[in-house]
Amino acid sequence: ARVESKTFICTEKREQAIPTPKDGVQGSLGNWISPEDYEAAIQARFPGCMKGRTMYVVPYSMGPIASPLSKVGIEITDSAYVVNSMRIMTRMGEEVLDKLSDNSVRTLSRFHAQPIS
Repeated sequence: ARVESKTFICTEKREQAIPTPKDGVQGSLGNWISPEDYEAAIQARFPGCMKGRTMYVVPYSMGPIASPLSKVGIEITDSAYVVNSMRIMTRMGEEVLDKLSDNSVRTLSRFHAQPIS
């Protein structure tokens, strides 16, 4: 689950992510952030936050790997639970890695981390 007002979509162009509202109007279908602003925000908010943690890099496909309707991506997480959940919900493995190397495929990137306790 996620909160729409706290969710940002990171793309090169705003039009790729959300409808562009009129000037002065706050859109209600998500927030956009440029890759440059995203990187700066992450570095400012979370310096060294993953130091000493085991990271899992999970290539996945939402739907059959060969389908033009499927979405492929990479999940980065420090949670074995998330990895196992992704294994149940998506297709994973070498075939997905091969699909990710195809430049014609639009990919999704997800990052998940547990709070520092």
